[in-house]
Amino acid sequence: MKVIEQDLTKYSTIRTKSFAKYFCIVNDINDLKAVFKFISENNHNYVVLGNGSNILFSQERYDDIVFIKLSGDFEYFIIKDRTANIGA
Repeated sequence: MKVIEQDLTKYSTIRTKSFAKYFCIVNDINDLKAVFKFISENNHNYVVLGNGSNILFSQERYDDIVFIKLSGDFEYFIIKDRTANIGA
């Protein structure tokens, strides 16, 4: 897991132009632990990004928020009987 600078435009279906100083893609529980350690040690806030259909970035640049995109082990949607299990 790497925390990188990232253009956030593609993470919003509305395509609002924005840039994050801190962004990471989390693929498994170890990545998730590592990013929360980074957040805690640096006293940052965070936002978990989904598919972007419900987000509108309000700033051109974010320097104090860690944006987390769940992927890998967290990407699943299973319907069995009358129950839905969704990775998050």
